[in-house]
Amino acid sequence: MSFPSFSTGDVLTASDMNAVGLWKINTFTAAGTNRALVIDNIFTSDYENYRIVGKLRSTINVNALFFQLLDTTGTAQAINYFNTAYGQDYANGGTTFTTATLTTVCYVGYIPNSTIQYGTFSFDILGPRIAADATSWQGQITGLASGFSYLGGAFHGQRTVADASRGIRFDNAGAGNLTGTVRVYGYRD
Repeated sequence: MSFPSFSTGDVLTASDMNAVGLWKINTFTAAGTNRALVIDNIFTSDYENYRIVGKLRSTINVNALFFQLLDTTGTAQAINYFNTAYGQDYANGGTTFTTATLTTVCYVGYIPNSTIQYGTFSFDILGPRIAADATSWQGQITGLASGFSYLGGAFHGQRTVADASRGIRFDNAGAGNLTGTVRVYGYRD
């Protein structure tokens, strides 16, 4: 199958979008003036699933990056997440860690306080608009550090309460202001 070719002014149909696969919805910028990056009204009926790709860092110490889903009123859902993160210290002989929590946030990993380095991540979030326990996520993060030298890791989880979501909020445990970008892509089953 060949990739479709579009021109300025073309009207795209649903079949055109399905042929492309991932569809970039928007790029969001954290400018270093807020602790959190709130991306509201991004989960719509246009897509069932989403790919989130970002690079963030904190203006203060290296600290944990996490996200919360926004409910249908735009309020961060601060309950009932189950999330597991895995990591490896590549600089110290392959030391590994695993963290599993039932918590108020979805742990992604650690982000640096650096003028040249970002914590990078990508993950899929499946079914965020479904008002059921079906919403889940899985992804990876690199450029991490917290008691280790250079961490790379993966994470996955699921919401354990039946609520629909319309957005996502990134925050950090160290209360530093975030800088960087997050891109959101949508795709259909």
